[in-house]
Amino acid sequence: MKKASSGAFGGVLAAMVFTWGAQGAPAPRPGVNLPPPPVQQTPQSTDSRSLAQARELVLMALSLPEENRLQALREQAQQASLRSSSFRALEQLSFEDSQSLQVRWRSLTALAQVYPEQAEPVLNRAAASSDWFMRNAALVAMTSLRSEYALAWAQKLSRDPALVVRTAAFQLIAHIGAPQTESLLWEQLYAPENFHNGQSLFVRRHIVKALSAIARPGQEARYIRVLEDADARLHPFAIQALEKISGRTLTAQGATVSQVKEEWLSWWGSQNLQL
Repeated sequence: MKKASSGAFGGVLAAMVFTWGAQGAPAPRPGVNLPPPPVQQTPQSTDSRSLAQARELVLMALSLPEENRLQALREQAQQASLRSSSFRALEQLSFEDSQSLQVRWRSLTALAQVYPEQAEPVLNRAAASSDWFMRNAALVAMTSLRSEYALAWAQKLSRDPALVVRTAAFQLIAHIGAPQTESLLWEQLYAPENFHNGQSLFVRRHIVKALSAIARPGQEARYIRVLEDADARLHPFAIQALEKISGRTLTAQGATVSQVKEEWLSWWGSQNLQL
């Protein structure tokens, strides 16, 4: 019988190895001990491993105090090999129910600070969440983003059923200082949901603070009404607003808020008598 040439045998062997690799079954070894095929690293397996490593690093960073936490995450963002996977790790951790509230909160707020140019779609999802703490975290995180974007969400969530979310919305409005929210703020200052059993809730303090930042002449009567409110927490910001729009300070430095309040009420009374 004619023997196969070495070249022919090589071709058959190559075909067998190819078939083995393609089907994942052991290849026949006709008298030759072949080494096992090398494990092929697919893009998906490499990507998964990279994300897993990034999650470990991100979780370590999230356990640190805020300044150190942000520094560590920014250093990760500066490394080309980690930037994308670190962002995805923060996004994943923000929405994982198995994570603690602290981890989810820190993940979302850090994501906005470290990756502001990529954060809006993630914050949109959080702000629309059925979980109040995610809506709250989204508003807090939005202080790092565009004012127009943040203000749109703050106005929308200023009527949120959760008190803590409404409070965060008004804090964000005060941070931005938006005159276009004036009507909304006055409306919400006296809205029933911002009282409980007739008692003023703490959120109203943040509403008046936001108003005082945009106070304008002609609104003296409104701020005098705030000074007459039973909630003394509102009075310091009403006084700030009156001083801002009138350009005057009525009481010497060191006076109590209560003393300054009485001075302004007396001044307002004299103004009305003159009219």
